[in-house]
Amino acid sequence: MIITANSTFQGLVSWTDGHDSLLTLFFTAVVAAATVVYAILTWKLVSETRKMRKVQTEPHISIIIQPREDTIGFIDLIVQNIGLGPAYDVKFDIEPDFDLMVNRKLSEVGFFKYGLKYFAPDERRKLFLTSTYENYEEKIKTKIRIVAKYTNGAGTDYSSTYMIDFSEMEGMISAGKPPIYEISDSLGKIRSELHDFRIGNPKFSVIAYSEDEYEQKNIENRERRNKFRNQSHVPKWGERLPFEYEGSIKEGNIIEVGNEEVSISSLQYYDLLCKFRGKTVNIGLPDSNDVIPNDSLGAWLRDNVRRIPLAAYVGPILVKEGYAEKGDDVAFITFKQEYPTDS
Repeated sequence: MIITANSTFQGLVSWTDGHDSLLTLFFTAVVAAATVVYAILTWKLVSETRKMRKVQTEPHISIIIQPREDTIGFIDLIVQNIGLGPAYDVKFDIEPDFDLMVNRKLSEVGFFKYGLKYFAPDERRKLFLTSTYENYEEKIKTKIRIVAKYTNGAGTDYSSTYMIDFSEMEGMISAGKPPIYEISDSLGKIRSELHDFRIGNPKFSVIAYSEDEYEQKNIENRERRNKFRNQSHVPKWGERLPFEYEGSIKEGNIIEVGNEEVSISSLQYYDLLCKFRGKTVNIGLPDSNDVIPNDSLGAWLRDNVRRIPLAAYVGPILVKEGYAEKGDDVAFITFKQEYPTDS
């Protein structure tokens, strides 16, 4: 058996010696094929590296509209470079133009009018665009086409087109205030209280009570709070009987409506005052068919606060606190151009 294996090996060696050129050609072909494969892989790797380097130096301008966190009816326009590279010589074309306010259009805003020489990565420009509390039905149909043209550091031209469609905002609602704004409001109240305390009491004093005195003091404080609980009194208004409420427009208030209490926040009052500033509006009491006039105070309260009729309460409160005046017709009130809280 050993002799047979040895003979086979010798035969293989003899065959190899006789075909060395063929084997050399075969292995050369294998090495060449491997070289081609590696060359292709290297080319792909270089190509991907170039693409990554291009992306890292490529600007990308984004233009969107976004409702504010604290007031969802106020719409901001945000222009931002979300690319990794800076944009140069940025120009904007707006069609059709949009009225920001009386006698001022979107195209007249500085960076839209004159462009931007340099727009850094992650840099953003934010401006107040409009309020949907006014002319809602008309504004929700608005569409604006904005074209942004710019170059990168190598001089390559870019052009991006954005459609600003207000109908995307339709039906959006917010629940409560963002925590950061609640914290800000709370800090403002603390600061105000500390300021009042400092003005009235420049030095701290310590008052000691016995347990019985402390309990009696609590009882007196509760009685005092109950006494002034319904301090704000609104007299008879048209067919509305006198009523009382807690709080104020500036701080928010609570109104007793039938057997329930309705709370209206200072933020809701702020939106209301912004919408109706300087206007004479129908209070918006429901008629015999429970229909509330459009564009009235009652319609706004129905859509933004509660479904139950509130205008008969809120209208007199606005007049009482100096934000509006009675009209010649008791069904109307005129909002002032300057509010007590403006100063």
